[in-house]
Amino acid sequence: MLNVVIDTSCLISYALTQGEIMVKIVDAWEDGEILPVFSAATHSELLDVLERPFLISRGGRARKFILEKIEKQTLLLQEVTPVVGVCRDPKDDKFLACAVAGKAHYLVSSDKDLLTLKQYAGVCILDPGTFLIALRLAKLTAAEIKATFSQATLRTIQENVCLEEETAVKLTTALSS
Repeated sequence: MLNVVIDTSCLISYALTQGEIMVKIVDAWEDGEILPVFSAATHSELLDVLERPFLISRGGRARKFILEKIEKQTLLLQEVTPVVGVCRDPKDDKFLACAVAGKAHYLVSSDKDLLTLKQYAGVCILDPGTFLIALRLAKLTAAEIKATFSQATLRTIQENVCLEEETAVKLTTALSS
């Protein structure tokens, strides 16, 4: 299972639109493939946003699902060492702090201020679509990766996508075998 910090805007996007990419990420959460990680600060921010009248009226079942899941199937960190001045937007540093403290493999965000970092303290920072690629690779063996993707595609992924260590090793093995 991968520990993953999913920023507030991605979860709110899911609550409002149930877009295909976020639906797949939430399905991975429901299936136990990922364990979302929250700190007190990220948890509080999400709950505050989910309680806005607009989201109460428009979030429907997706909003209810998030509220239920964050209480039952997440890692809620009690102690988080603050990260200060890393992100261009200081409000986003809390996601980095949460990811580091929770030993997250990935931080999933659509926020350009976070995405420009690409990686922080060993945590890969990916947009939701790219995270789905990483998640798919994580589920495959090196042999399955080799059989599923062309060598050119694998090289492109290796050069452009930050992957957690175990998946990166499988990708390298698939390329070299």
